[in-house]
Amino acid sequence: MTREKAIQIFIDHEIPGVQSRYEQDGIPDYIARREHWHNWLDWMCENGEINYEQAKGWDVPGCCEL
Repeated sequence: MTREKAIQIFIDHEIPGVQSRYEQDGIPDYIARREHWHNWLDWMCENGEINYEQAKGWDVPGCCEL
């Protein structure tokens, strides 16, 4: 899987959960997004979706930063 594909999956399928849990006021919670990104990468690696080198080498995407 490419980083770009992973980011798109994250935006489409993971960010909505973060928004409903931490962003009910409509203000992005970038700390929650970054934490979820790292946890999600760990999950992806543990389940063989990406390898360890990808998991440790991919930085936080723009949707998780100010």
